Amino acid sequence: MESADRKKGRLVVRLASAIVAIMLLLLTAAAVTQIGNAKQASESAIRSYGMKLAESYAAGMNAPAYEQFLQQPKENEQYWTLRAELDRYRSQIGALYVYFVVIDEQNNPVILIDGQPKGSELASPIGEVTDIPPAAIANLQQGKIAASPMISNPEYGDYISTYSPVRNEVGEVIGVIGIDTAAADVKEIADSVIGDSVPVFIAIAILTLIAILTILFLLSRALRPLKVIVTAAEDMASGRLAEAEKLLQGSDFRSRNEIGAAYRAMADMSGKLNVIFRDIVSQANRTSRQLVETSGQFADQSAGLLDMNRTIDEAMGQMKDGARAQQVSTVETSRSMEDITSGVERVSRSSLLVADASRSALEKASAGLATIAGIRGQMARIEDVSRGTHDSVHMLESHSDAIVNALISIRDIAEQTKLLALNASIEAARAGEHGKGFAVVAAEVRKLADSSGTAVADIASLLTSIQEESSTIAERMTAGNDEIREGVRLSQDAEETMRALVDRFQFVAEESQELSAASEEMSASTEEAASAAHTIADIAAMAAQRSEEVAILAASQLEAVQGMTRSSQAMSEMAQHLQHALLKIKV
Repeated sequence: MESADRKKGRLVVRLASAIVAIMLLLLTAAAVTQIGNAKQASESAIRSYGMKLAESYAAGMNAPAYEQFLQQPKENEQYWTLRAELDRYRSQIGALYVYFVVIDEQNNPVILIDGQPKGSELASPIGEVTDIPPAAIANLQQGKIAASPMISNPEYGDYISTYSPVRNEVGEVIGVIGIDTAAADVKEIADSVIGDSVPVFIAIAILTLIAILTILFLLSRALRPLKVIVTAAEDMASGRLAEAEKLLQGSDFRSRNEIGAAYRAMADMSGKLNVIFRDIVSQANRTSRQLVETSGQFADQSAGLLDMNRTIDEAMGQMKDGARAQQVSTVETSRSMEDITSGVERVSRSSLLVADASRSALEKASAGLATIAGIRGQMARIEDVSRGTHDSVHMLESHSDAIVNALISIRDIAEQTKLLALNASIEAARAGEHGKGFAVVAAEVRKLADSSGTAVADIASLLTSIQEESSTIAERMTAGNDEIREGVRLSQDAEETMRALVDRFQFVAEESQELSAASEEMSASTEEAASAAHTIADIAAMAAQRSEEVAILAASQLEAVQGMTRSSQAMSEMAQHLQHALLKIKV
């Protein structure tokens, strides 16, 4: 909140300083312009008045006398008479200088008579070149009156000169009458005009101060929603969506300008975000809890299956050893049958040993058949559990897709906010100087929208990581399902093989019993007994080979179950990470 106040304070101070500086600059420019205009008006009035005086005096001058003097321009009686007349006229009008000038062939203005008292040190001698501007000389040669701007002469001071052509009786220009007015007169008139304008300046300053205070009040009132907007945006960026919604909904700003529109857009966005994230977090929490429970059950079942497979592996090792022992016994029996001539008693003992070994092998084979049937049933149950876990992972992916869609909606809302800020900037640009403050506000709103877009991108990145981990789990579960199905199939094959082996052992047991009963007839049926011994040897070799294959399948199944156990542990860890991530979002 304090950061928002400082930001708002800095913005208000900057805008207020800019407005005050602009209005003071305008007020100063108006004052300077007014003073300049007063001076220019004074100079213009002096020039206009001087030109009328010069024109009026030139019209009443004794042109023939001046024309006669021009024939012999020297200090004679006529010179002093004309000079006295000019001096009298200068005194009457209060001018600085009054003089008669001619323009020579080089367009140089030459003074012939200077209207000063006799003996004055300020009087110009005959033939002195004066400082009439070239533009004024051109107008005078055309018979027009003229005037000069303010002239600063180091010898005669600052003054304004006005000129009028002097014509003879036939209308020809024979010279120029010049009147110089002191700059002090211009300053006196300008000071009078400026003095009359002081009340106007004071009134303008008071109105300017009132306007500045009014603008500051309206500006502070218009920028009040920014504090709430900035604080809510900071809460949203920190994951405190509920606090942001409460703050925005608890404030009541009814302004219809761009800032009010931005505030309402932010409030609407906060409400929609809170609803969306409330549903997302609720669904994700339920899914993560289900996933944790399922992964725990799966881990327990996998541990039990792992122990059972180890037991099966040990049993298959024992079966393999028994089959090998049986193979050795049948080989020995075959050799004994070939050596039948050693005696009926030896044959009878060997047949008894074969019968005992056959019964033992039959019992072990029956036990192995029951064990394999149990393994096949357990594998079927593991396959059902794995399929349910696989479906839960797919459900988690679906929820992640829904979260991504919600984030897309959030991003669209942020883009709409940026578009609204852009529209506010355009309207502020149309408003000119009065819209600069709103342009700054629009820029701040656009920054907030960018910050919201950045937060959405971070959440989307986290969800993408979750989706990738979910996909990895799904792939591992698919591989585990394939291994389990393969284990089921191999268990079925092993069961069929063991069933065939039991049938063979049953056959061997029956043959052994017949062999014991017919031991007295051994000598008569030697060839038949030898053939039966060879058959038993083949069956024992096949049983040993099948036992080794079943042992290999059991080892593969053990490795698959261990992989399933590791996958369930990884899935449980990812579900816990998901729960920790969801705890950061408060709705």
